[in-house]
Amino acid sequence: MPDFEVLEEFLRERMRRTRLPGVSLALVRGEEVVYARGFGFRDLEKRLPATPATAYGIGSITKSFTALGILQLVEEGKLSLEDPVEKFLPLKIRPFGEPIRVWHLLSHTAGIPALAYAEAELRWEQGTGGKPLALATVEDFVAWLNGAADWVEARPGERWFYLNEGYILLGGIIEKLSGLSYADYVRKKILEPLGMTEHRIFGRGGTGACHSLCGAAGGSAASWENSAHSHRKRWGFGEHRFGFGQVFGDVASPRRAPSEREKL
Repeated sequence: MPDFEVLEEFLRERMRRTRLPGVSLALVRGEEVVYARGFGFRDLEKRLPATPATAYGIGSITKSFTALGILQLVEEGKLSLEDPVEKFLPLKIRPFGEPIRVWHLLSHTAGIPALAYAEAELRWEQGTGGKPLALATVEDFVAWLNGAADWVEARPGERWFYLNEGYILLGGIIEKLSGLSYADYVRKKILEPLGMTEHRIFGRGGTGACHSLCGAAGGSAASWENSAHSHRKRWGFGEHRFGFGQVFGDVASPRRAPSEREKL
């Protein structure tokens, strides 16, 4: 068996330096998970330890699932990356008179800097400032973006500006073209074909505004009481958003054969 003492000490030192409360780690060699364990706490208030089966919020990694869903719809001929977003949603804003296209949202090149939605919500949830915003649906975000003409900095495709709100619109396009909620689409079209069954979507099953995922580490099935405290309380997954709970077995398990990946 390999000696993981150096790795474990490195992790502990970084956790002390960054004040990270907990983390779970797995190492995969070929088709085998050779190492999986938790460090620190999954819940500081209750002093519950992190384990290989602790579920974590995976935040903006969700964007990878959203992008995959859009590309699946492209393969099905339901849209083109060159399509203007206004073809599918009532988006009226046109930076310097040019339409924002699907690929602009995918690549964060819509020409609009982040409108600080996520930052405001997170700070409010953490009690460090910010405020809750009444943005419950994709339509709410479209209306908000339509009023952001003063934020425009560049023509679409000209410059890179990270834009969380753009991926909310992409989630809305997925819902419109598939006839499924974003949550159901990701579950039925991406996770289930890959055998990724150890997940949970927090929030209501209908249209969601902020599509966000949650993930974990290890080989065994997770109890959802064994989930990292932050995904509920500190990320502020409310009724109008999707929180995705996922365990490390889904992420690190070798049970997904290449042929299953090729289905996507």
